[in-house]
Amino acid sequence: MRLRKVKNLEQRMERFRGGLLLEPKPLVFADIFGNQQPVVAEFGTGRGEFILMMARRQPELNFLGVERVDSVLIQAMEKVEGETNLRYLRANVEDLDDVIQESSLSGLYLNFSDPWPKKKNRKRRLTHRGYLERNDRWLQEHSMVQLKTDSKTLFAFSIEEISQTGHMLEDVTLDIAQSPAYEDNIQTEYEERFTAEGHPIYALRYHSKKVKL
Repeated sequence: MRLRKVKNLEQRMERFRGGLLLEPKPLVFADIFGNQQPVVAEFGTGRGEFILMMARRQPELNFLGVERVDSVLIQAMEKVEGETNLRYLRANVEDLDDVIQESSLSGLYLNFSDPWPKKKNRKRRLTHRGYLERNDRWLQEHSMVQLKTDSKTLFAFSIEEISQTGHMLEDVTLDIAQSPAYEDNIQTEYEERFTAEGHPIYALRYHSKKVKL
């Protein structure tokens, strides 16, 4: 999908630095949010509709949205209306090793991640076993990870990788709209458009496990 140029991007981003927008450095969530509430992340926040609705629905949790594209991230941040349990980080997921502390996350959402459809790029998919190992390191044991995608390639690949790394798959569906396990689903902007066009959305969940360091 081609991204549109955003006017006055740098000036608009500057408004959020030091507050809503975090710097890519080691994160201490208790200091950032000012409380000990569990922290749930979304990797690939996009325009932010999903994570914002989650933050409003569950004020007892803190939420971290990670997005690498400035022109998309600014649209997510400008939707926030005073929610104190939501922060954003501009970063690539592969650069988070020294940013997110071990066992500091209580959940993770992967919504419409880049499917990297060419086989030669499979290691870049966020459900490749290398990323699954990172997730386990960042997540507290038995935390829930949820994937939604419109890509058959990514979905089939994810099922195989998750299964082969010893994680237990749950709530696997080829059409999220028909699954009672996702009755409380919050749609992303992309998901709304794709669903309106009659395309099914694939979804699954699994739980993190203890990592041997």
